[in-house]
Amino acid sequence: MKYKSFTWSIGALQFLAWFNIIGFIILCSIFLYTIFIEKGIMLIGAYIYIIPLTILLLLQAIVFHITAKGLLKQKKWARYTTIIVGVLMLFGFPILTPIGILFIYGMTKGIPNEFVKILIDPSNL
Repeated sequence: MKYKSFTWSIGALQFLAWFNIIGFIILCSIFLYTIFIEKGIMLIGAYIYIIPLTILLLLQAIVFHITAKGLLKQKKWARYTTIIVGVLMLFGFPILTPIGILFIYGMTKGIPNEFVKILIDPSNL
């Protein structure tokens, strides 16, 4: 297919959204376990890190999911958001850097009209 980097970018955004949701669920489980089972026995410093990290994971999941949906609907803001996310991911060496490069490369070409036609009718392949 001609637009592999574009489709991989959408797939990576959706994967990252689900990955963040799983992280959110795990951190919420740890937080609730310490409150209800261990009767709140946890270092104060751990609460300082767990609560903001949990909120950050949820916000990232929402942004990634909305951006992926926006790319599928050919929204210009979604393309710019993906480029910004890609630039921020460049600093996540070594794991996130290739994903950031994929996002930037996939979005600098623009959203192809033929891609949306293929999504609507796969027989156009």
